[in-house]
This record gives sequence, C-alpha cells and structure tokens, in this order.
Amino acid sequence: AWSPDNRFIAFESNRAGTFHIYLMNADGSNERALTTGPNDDRHPAWTPDGKFILYDSFDGTDQEIWLVGVADGYRKQLTRVDGLAEYVAPSPDGKQIAFYVYKDMILNLWSARADGNTAKPLTHDLADARREEPTMAWRQPGWSKDSQWLAFTGGNGRSIWLMRHDGSNVHCVIDDGETNHFPWFLADGRLAYIT
Repeated sequence: AWSPDNRFIAFESNRAGTFHIYLMNADGSNERALTTGPNDDRHPAWTPDGKFILYDSFDGTDQEIWLVGVADGYRKQLTRVDGLAEYVAPSPDGKQIAFYVYKDMILNLWSARADGNTAKPLTHDLADARREEPTMAWRQPGWSKDSQWLAFTGGNGRSIWLMRHDGSNVHCVIDDGETNHFPWFLADGRLAYIT
C-alpha cells in the first residue's frame, strides 16, 4: 500500500514466521517491521494523513482492526467485533473506517468511527457460507472521494454494489453475468472494477 505522499510502501510479510506489517521507502530502502509478536498481521491501509497504518490482526481466535503509528510504532486495537474483521479502508476524510466481518458463517460489510467506536454492520447477510457463497472479502471496500459512498462486491461474487456511508441506498450497479470484483473509485469519481 502506497503512502498518501507516495514516499513509502507498507506491506505484509511472513519472513519472520507469522505475518507482520513492514514499511520501506518507495525505492525499496530502509525496510523495517512495524508490528511484531505472535499475532498474524495483514492487509495494511494508510490513514489519509499518513501518520498511521490500519491492519487486521489475528490472535488465533478473533481477528480485529488495529492501527500502528508510522513514526513511533504505537499500536492500538480499534475494533472488538468478536469475529474475523479484515480489509479495513479509511474514508478519505479520515472520519470513518469500513471493513468486512465474518461471524457465524456470514460475511458483512461494517463501519465504525475512525477510532473504532460505534462499529456496526452496514449489510445484513451479504454472503453466507451455508449457501455456499464466497465469504472471503479479498480486498478493501472502495470509498468515494467525498466519503459519502462505498462500493463493494456482492455476496454472489459477481456483482458490484453501492451504498451510502451509513448503509442506506444500497443498490446494484453491475450484474451482467460476468465475474466482477474489487471495485474502487477513480480520482474523477467514476467507478472501476475487475471483471
């Protein structure tokens, strides 16, 4: 994941056994671990101000969203959803985070304030393992530049959906029979995705 100023790259690696979050300069120099310990830390995402990296951390039972300070290594757990939270995406205005939670065999898209408070599901029954639907998120949800809209892959693993940041106005925008994934917003506001 590129830093907002394009000077650094955050990435995950299991070179020391479990996965941890690493940081390096854009030219590959000055590589260093930001997280250590027994937890499996993955899927880094920068906060808009470039001061923190958000990631999901698995302790063997639960997986929650954490942050780590780029300058000082300060770490803090943000969520407590008692499930498997993953692929966090901060809103461009820095006020919210969106992430996926797999719990009780069901995958849903959740949101919370940037500090992790008021975590709640935005979708209900997005994908259910009992229906043999794909319950792995694969990628962060996509935020619009004004932080008002979220784009995500539907529970069937083939459609692209939009919703307001508060979970309202949920609607399908692509369902053409193809396999469509990983939506994101371009700088000009258009929606892109992989098909």
